[in-house]
Amino acid sequence: MILFNLILPAIVALMLAVGQLLFKQSGLAIAGKSPAAAVSTLMALPAFWVSLALYGVATILWIIVLSRVSLARSYPWVALPIVLVPLLASRIFHEELPARFWLGLVILLCGMILTQWPAAR
Repeated sequence: MILFNLILPAIVALMLAVGQLLFKQSGLAIAGKSPAAAVSTLMALPAFWVSLALYGVATILWIIVLSRVSLARSYPWVALPIVLVPLLASRIFHEELPARFWLGLVILLCGMILTQWPAAR
């Protein structure tokens, strides 16, 4: 049961976060190009295809999670990429994180912990 309540939703969230970073990398590769050149570049870009594959597999895993866990219990895991993506983007792409981000991160993580805390029996 812990697999479907914690581990699988966390894997899906991580896959979505990595997919977003690959989408950003793809976006940087097409920056300033005409639409035709951008599409051509994307079609030849491994990061683009890997990101699409990650999103496809994550969707399938998410449906498996939803077949076994309530949406109310599992959906807060979708917030995890909201935390992971900016943290990883700051390291990988050197994007700045304002002070209010850290406050939001703490609030988000507290909310996630509260929603996942086992209910009293």
